[in-house]
Amino acid sequence: MKAANFVNVLLAVALVILCAELHAERNARRAGTNPPAENAAEPARAEVGERTFHSEPGEVAEETAPAKSFVVDSTGLAPGVSGFGGPVPVTVEVTNGVVARVAPKLPNDETPAFFDRLEAAGLWKAWDGLPVEVAATARVDAVTSATYSSEAAIANVRAALSAAAGAAETGPAPSAP
Repeated sequence: MKAANFVNVLLAVALVILCAELHAERNARRAGTNPPAENAAEPARAEVGERTFHSEPGEVAEETAPAKSFVVDSTGLAPGVSGFGGPVPVTVEVTNGVVARVAPKLPNDETPAFFDRLEAAGLWKAWDGLPVEVAATARVDAVTSATYSSEAAIANVRAALSAAAGAAETGPAPSAP
């Protein structure tokens, strides 16, 4: 049984690497350049740094800098999804088709101690470095002792990633003036 789990993990890692390479090739073709032969998955590890974004809740917004990054705000994308204290909206930053950062949108009505548990368990980093298409269906476990909060957060991340996957195909929606 343990060998089967190890093989499944290896296959999942290989799939993520393959998806990142294919995504890098597709982006390079769209940009009219040849993809780098070495470290094709490197954009997934790139530092995003500080950026300025303009968005309205539930909208995919394009960043003001020329990089291919955008942020999706899950507010309104997962109606009826609620944590222990209420809605748990998140923001998902996507850079070059890869999840760069997931963060809770503050303020919200959730108990801060529950969010501290999610942070300590590494929930917000579970999607980092994954291509959007892979991240949207990635299996992420709820955090024990913060189940309602983590399940609501995961549902909001999935909703935001679904919107991001659509934006990656058609381009992000223009930001509001």
